[in-house]
Amino acid sequence: MCNRAQVAEERLLGLTPALHMDAKDERVQCQLEINFIDCVVTPLWEHCAHCFPALQPCMERVRANRAAYAALASCSNEEVAQVRLLVSSAAMIYDVVFASTTPGQPSIILGFSLN
Repeated sequence: MCNRAQVAEERLLGLTPALHMDAKDERVQCQLEINFIDCVVTPLWEHCAHCFPALQPCMERVRANRAAYAALASCSNEEVAQVRLLVSSAAMIYDVVFASTTPGQPSIILGFSLN
């Protein structure tokens, strides 16, 4: 979520960190994530899943992530902070691989990290 090292470096350089990188209120951070999912991620993945049906599980994950952020947005800041701590300690790095089982469609490999 928030990259504290990047925020610290930007401050050292005299820059003002972007709100989504340094939201003090955990519920505001959740709402920013929801907005990003609604405005950027969902439209992108809907088109990708339409063109490459093997990506449909990714679209389902986008919907699940949005629902999780919506649920967190209604929690207290302390509860959200506890959930983030649990998630970050349990899931530092994820690799997602989708291999197409449909002949003639390319395999799709996606990797990302959550640290």
